This record gives sequence, structure tokens and C-alpha cells, in this order.
Amino acid sequence: MKDAITMSGTGLPLVEIDKACEVCSAQGTVGRVVRFEEDGSVLDMIRLCEACWPEHSARYTARWDEEHRVAMDAWARASVRESFRDARGANAIVAAPPSRNITLESATWHGTLKLVNDTLLEYRRRCSAGDDTMREKVRELAKAIAAYAPFRVGDMPFAIENLLREYAN
Repeated sequence: MKDAITMSGTGLPLVEIDKACEVCSAQGTVGRVVRFEEDGSVLDMIRLCEACWPEHSARYTARWDEEHRVAMDAWARASVRESFRDARGANAIVAAPPSRNITLESATWHGTLKLVNDTLLEYRRRCSAGDDTMREKVRELAKAIAAYAPFRVGDMPFAIENLLREYAN
């Protein structure tokens, strides 16, 4: 087994060989989707295997994002109604909904690939405008990815291989 690497969200190892996937019951998980209470305690934690990670991490994220959007809409509407009352002399305060405290912790390449694609898109955009100031940041990103690559599961995506070839040296 590879050395354990932990993330700051829960502090748990990314790969947990003794845990079962909460979707398909396969033994061994490579990540978790976690939702926290306002005080930082865990509200929901869904452990996922490598096969279930892409679909179900996206599903939980979408569900929780939508719940948060609906709560924010309700709060905004209530705030508007209460501000009209305040203008007439009422003294009502509408509490904001809880913040969106979720984290995705995974030993897969999915999050890294998104970061690489987003970073390279911005870098290319800036370079096409004559601004090469991000080059050093791209190099630092490539070196960081190379350092934690041994702790990832699955094949490294081709886009990340190219980034490391071009910038990690």
C-alpha cells in the first residue's frame, strides 16, 4: 500500500481500504464527499470507490448546490420582503441560510484535471494577450502535481502528463 496522504477537510486518508463504497458496497474507497455543519462538525460523509467517484461525487455536489441555491433564494426573497417592512417601521431581521460547507476529498485525478484545464485555459488566454506572468505559477503547479502523483489512483490523464513534461522540470 502507498503511504497515506491526508487532506485538510476531514484529516482522513484519501484511500481507505477498510471502508466500503456507500453506493455499490465495493471494499476500498478513494474519496469522500463531505458536508459540514456551521460549527465544522460533519453533517454528511459519503465514501466512494474509484468506479463510483466521478458520477456520485458530481451527483451529491449538484444536489447540495441546488439545496443551497434554493435556501439562498428563499432568504433573498424574505430579506426583500422584510426590508419593505423595515422601511415602514418594522424591525425584522432575516437570518442568512447556512453557508455551503462541502468538500470533495479524493485520490483520483478528477479534481487535479479540472484544476489543470482551468489553469491552462487562463494561462493561454493571458499569453494570447501578451501576458506571460503566469508561467512560474504553472511551473509551481506542475511540480506540486508531480510530488503527489504517487498518491493518486488510476492512470494519469494525458493532459496532466503533458503539463508535467513541459513544466515540471
